[in-house]
Amino acid sequence: MGSESYLSTEQENVLVLWILEMAKAGFPVTVNQLQDSVCKLVAKLNIKTPFKNNRPGRHWYESFKKSHPRVSLGTSQNLTGSRAAITNEALSNWFSEISEFFKENSLESVTRNPKRVFNCDETAFFLNPKGNKVLAVTGNKTVYQKVNADEKECLTVLLTGNAAGDLPPPMIESHGSLLVEVQMISIATIVMI
Repeated sequence: MGSESYLSTEQENVLVLWILEMAKAGFPVTVNQLQDSVCKLVAKLNIKTPFKNNRPGRHWYESFKKSHPRVSLGTSQNLTGSRAAITNEALSNWFSEISEFFKENSLESVTRNPKRVFNCDETAFFLNPKGNKVLAVTGNKTVYQKVNADEKECLTVLLTGNAAGDLPPPMIESHGSLLVEVQMISIATIVMI
């Protein structure tokens, strides 16, 4: 427990557990939320503190961070409910179904030709600010914050590559219109640039 804390070790440990469980559930805690929660806790338990209006400030927060190195400040990433619902079991089942499809249709040889094995991913570049600074487990680089599935203004980019290192042109789209068309390039070309 830090020198400026007015909460017991047990009370601070409960706060740490709350922070970590909230982050795990997709609802990470901001510094302001932590301070507001401590304010309510101090008022409810009638704990005497020098905090202005029972709300701890920056010095208390810095002391709390030093006392609990498992908690650190990071930027959350937005994750919609549909993506959060995907499980390891669902992914495993998908791969099993695809493997079975290839076997049933005698297509296993397709996966042995690197020019015929592609991976693609679409990503959105939002034209709005990033997520909030939130508290989570130290070293955790993926702290998600669940958000509404409402579309925000963004550019959508579809990147594709095959196992041989070829990169077809990316598709860049905004409001349903294709913005950029480029030639097919090879990963070797990018390395030389």
